[in-house]
Amino acid sequence: MNLFLNRKIGRILKTSFVVIGWRGGPRASVGEKKSSKHGRELILENMAQDHNNEDNDEYQQFLADNLDQLNSLGIPELFWKTLQRKISSESFDGGNKFMLTHVAEDDSGIPVDSNYKVVVCDEEGLKHDDPKQIYLIDHACTWRSQEELRYYLDNMEGLKERLAGILNVSTTDYDCATEICKRSYNRSGTYSYPSEQPFDVWYLNDELGARVRHSSSPSVQSGVFRCAQMGGALTVMWLLRDIRYGEEVTRDFVRPGTTPIKREVILCAYGLESSLPEELPVVSNLKPRPWYQEWARIIGETTTAVEENDAERVQRESSGRLAIYSDIKSLVEAESNIFTIVSEPEDADVIWQADHWKNFDELRPDQLISQFPNEHLLTTKVCLSEVAKRLRQGNRQHPNWFSQSFDLKSEIETFVAQYNKNEANDAENTWILKAWNFAHGTSALISRDLLELVRHHECSIPYLVQKYIERPILLPNNDALKVKFDFRYHVVVKSFKPLKAAIVK
Repeated sequence: MNLFLNRKIGRILKTSFVVIGWRGGPRASVGEKKSSKHGRELILENMAQDHNNEDNDEYQQFLADNLDQLNSLGIPELFWKTLQRKISSESFDGGNKFMLTHVAEDDSGIPVDSNYKVVVCDEEGLKHDDPKQIYLIDHACTWRSQEELRYYLDNMEGLKERLAGILNVSTTDYDCATEICKRSYNRSGTYSYPSEQPFDVWYLNDELGARVRHSSSPSVQSGVFRCAQMGGALTVMWLLRDIRYGEEVTRDFVRPGTTPIKREVILCAYGLESSLPEELPVVSNLKPRPWYQEWARIIGETTTAVEENDAERVQRESSGRLAIYSDIKSLVEAESNIFTIVSEPEDADVIWQADHWKNFDELRPDQLISQFPNEHLLTTKVCLSEVAKRLRQGNRQHPNWFSQSFDLKSEIETFVAQYNKNEANDAENTWILKAWNFAHGTSALISRDLLELVRHHECSIPYLVQKYIERPILLPNNDALKVKFDFRYHVVVKSFKPLKAAIVK
C-alpha cells in the first residue's frame, strides 16, 4: 500500500499547474477584458494540448514496452489505451461494473465448489465495442510450489482466512491450509517468470477475478500481464461480447488453441462429464518434429560434429599437475597437489562442469570433459522415459520393466485415459509428478487428484507423471527406520565407437 501511495503522490507532484491572476493597476476596459479572456482560453487550450501530448508519449512508450505482450495475449487494439491509462493510475475499478451473487444449490458449473459467481451490476449492461471494457484484476497470492504456498499460509497474517474465503474452505477445518493448497488448482493460474533460469509462478486472482466461472461460450477473456510499473504481474480481463445487466460473467478455463481432445481431457479433470473414449491410442514412440524442436529450445545445445573415434590424448608427465576448470564451488576451493584450478575453460586439461555444456565443437582434442553430447536423453526424466519406450514390445505404452510414465506436454490424453481406467477398475491410482530436470525432490508431487496433476501441463517447464510404486524396497537407516534408497554409479566414458567405459567400484 505504501508503495502504491508513493507512486500516486509522485504522479501528483509531476503535474504542472499554471496560476492565472490579475496584476494591480487601473481597471481594464471591456475590450481589454475580452482580450484577456481570450488569452486565458489559449493558455488552457495549450495546457490541454500539452497534456494530450504527454498522454500520447506515455502511450507510445507503453506500446514500445508491451506490444509483443499485447499481441500474444490477444488483447484487441480497441482496449490498449484504456489499459495503459488504468495501469498508469493503478485503477482496479471492476467493482463499479460487477458484483458477486450466491450460487444456487442446483446451479452446476466449474469450479464445482463455487459459492459465489460474478454478474454485471451496471443497469445499462456492458458493450464489447466500448474501449473502456477492460479491467485490472489483482493477485491475492503468488507462489512457486505447494511448499511455498504452505509457508505463506502459516506465516502471513490474514492470508489463510482470505484464501479460505475465496476458495470456499471452512477455517474450522482440521487442516485448513492443506485444503486451501488442494483447492487452489480449481481456480489458480500459472505463468512463466522470465529470468536467467525461467520458473513458473502460480497465482490466485482476487475476490472478484477468482469467482469468474467457466463456460464454453465465455463472455470475457483474461490473461496475465507482466507490469514492471506495478512490481510484477496482474490479470487483465476484457469483454468478448455484450453482457446484459444481471448476466453472469464467464471465461473459458481452457487456453485458446487447445486441440479438441485435449480440451475434453482438461474439462474432465475439472469434473465435467467428458466424451473421452475409454481407450485412447498408444502414443507413438516417434515424436513429431515440434517435440524435438521444443527440447532443443529447452536444452540449448548446439549441433556438433563429434568425432566417432576417441581422439588421441596428449600424454602428460607423471609429475605434471592437471589444469582443472570447474563451476563447482567445493572443487574450486579444494586444496590439492594433483591439480590446479584455472579460470577459463580454454586453459584447462579437464573441464568438470555442473551446468550443461553446450559447445562441444569448441573443445580441443586433448581436453577431457565430464559430459558427453546429448546426454540429456538419459539424464532428464522426460527423455529417459522416451528412450525406455523405444524398447517396448507390441502395442504397449511402456516396456515391462519401466513404470508407467507420461509426458504431460505430449501425452496428457493417454495419461487421463489410463487414470480413468484405473478408477473404473478400482485400481490403485497414486501418481508422482516430477519436473523434467530437477533433483532432490524439487517440485515433486505425489497425488491421486487428477486436476492437481493435469494442471501442470500448463507450466513452461515440462513435467513427467509416473505411476507411484506403492510397495518399494526399503532399507533400514541409522535410526532403524525403513527408507527409500537409490543407486548412483560413476561411469567414465572414453569413447563411443568403439565403446570404452569404466565404472568406479
